Amino acid sequence: MIKNYEELIDIKNSCGGIALAFGCFDIMHYGHVNFINHVLEKTTLPLAIGVLPDVYVSATKGENRPLNKENDRLATLDKEGNQPYAFLVAEKGDYNYYKDKFHLSGKEVLWQYPINALYKIKPTEFYYSTDFPLTDSILAVFEELNLKHYAIEYTKGISSTDLINKLKD
Repeated sequence: MIKNYEELIDIKNSCGGIALAFGCFDIMHYGHVNFINHVLEKTTLPLAIGVLPDVYVSATKGENRPLNKENDRLATLDKEGNQPYAFLVAEKGDYNYYKDKFHLSGKEVLWQYPINALYKIKPTEFYYSTDFPLTDSILAVFEELNLKHYAIEYTKGISSTDLINKLKD
């Protein structure tokens, strides 16, 4: 079920917490499903999966990405049916504020979307893949939010980028 930030906050308040995870989900594959299933095994809280916006995917994966637009990726994730909530991480927040507060630099500018979602929703738990670069700056965000955070082992051997490259070959 697709939700917005306000609805997720209401769910968090009525259920005593909420777990969040983010991803690009450009081409849904086993690695994505495996990640979500592992999160569902670990949390007892309602889970909301955030789909990162097109601008984020282009900046991290290259100018020819995403292959699927954000609303299509959101709808596809919602139809997977193995998690209760999906949402678009659509608001980027004030990068200069986050940059100054957490000493962000370089590609961490892309965290303006996820950090803003974390600050608005204030989840109880946050799950991320081990292929995600966890920096001291991001750990400072987690600490300030008193956010429990858990790494889920990256599913090796499959990614949207790998699938695209195979198709090119």
